[in-house]
Amino acid sequence: MKNTFLILIVFAFFNTQAQESKEAKKATKLFSKGKVEKAINLLEETIESKPTDELWDLLVTMSYKKYLFTKQLFDQQIQNILAKALSGEQTTFDLSIDYAGDYNYLIEKCKDAQLYTQSNVAPILIRSLEVDYSPDTAISKEAKELFSTGEQYFRAGRYSQARENYQKAFELEPNYYAAKLYTGDAYYAMKSYDSAIVYFNMAKEQCSDLLEPRKYLVDAYGRNNQFDESIKECIDGICVYPDPSMYAKLEDLYKIGDRTLNMHWIPRGSRIVYHGSNLESTSHPQWSVYQSALKDLGKMVDTTGIINKENRFTRSKYLEVYAWEKMLNSTDNLPSDLKFAKEMMDAGYLDCYVFLSQFHYDLYPQFKDFVSNNKPRIEKFINEHLVTQSNL
Repeated sequence: MKNTFLILIVFAFFNTQAQESKEAKKATKLFSKGKVEKAINLLEETIESKPTDELWDLLVTMSYKKYLFTKQLFDQQIQNILAKALSGEQTTFDLSIDYAGDYNYLIEKCKDAQLYTQSNVAPILIRSLEVDYSPDTAISKEAKELFSTGEQYFRAGRYSQARENYQKAFELEPNYYAAKLYTGDAYYAMKSYDSAIVYFNMAKEQCSDLLEPRKYLVDAYGRNNQFDESIKECIDGICVYPDPSMYAKLEDLYKIGDRTLNMHWIPRGSRIVYHGSNLESTSHPQWSVYQSALKDLGKMVDTTGIINKENRFTRSKYLEVYAWEKMLNSTDNLPSDLKFAKEMMDAGYLDCYVFLSQFHYDLYPQFKDFVSNNKPRIEKFINEHLVTQSNL
């Protein structure tokens, strides 16, 4: 697995989350008894009429654990087949071990969870599995051993020795991203925040498209009472990937200045519209208009949702923005949950609202293109439209 820390986070959630609903308790009991399919099916059925954050978090967590188990079985089978082949033995391949199918199901459930709830687990999983990557693919054995020793010291709370080994590792391998990042983490654990900031910045500069060093920088700047720098780094991190954890950090930072952050997120009434999307028709009148946007543009929009030709429908470059424009312009009697979006459209910030407040993994290609040319507008949108002064 490419992210051991991710496994620990999700397993910790599964083991410590206090289930409140009877359906969650029943599903957890079934899963614990090894009745995995029954537990997942129960949650699927329940979510149809009761789409709570709790049940969605539980469903994606169980789906992830099921995928990990099936993947392990598949890997063991491959190893056994290779071993028998080398010894001249005949063997068969068990086609029932469908880890790829379990992975695809997991990703689909994560995407569905992002549509309808503010699930905590789904965004972590989908970013870690589909967006993040490991830069350290060609590191020497000696450097890896030093890093591993550093990990042992860190887990034992011996942060100075951990830092020494991490530093030795990237002195041997100057491009050892994890060693730089964890040197910063060791300094952070020792409350040497100035030094932590130096190494977190080194990791960020090496891999500017990864979120982790930016998350650590936000915390280090905050601990160092550099709140303006922390807020800036947080917004920059959101421009890399708008993960809910970054919004939570930003919310806490604004509270220090007696300000309140409100993302004005709403559940969607439809899956994301794009070429090849699995778009089930919706009975919701406004969201059915949203779904019809692709038909207007046809081949003028590419597979990522970027509009590549001038047209009479919209001046926007993005299918998602046009779909919202069409939906918001479809009636003068919009439901209350769409009124903030209409305000942002009238103010010229609908694109910011769509890609930040209503971000979804299926929008990632459009989001990246949008961010590349709009960072000053994004900062202005957040500070002028999402942040308000708290009542004293």
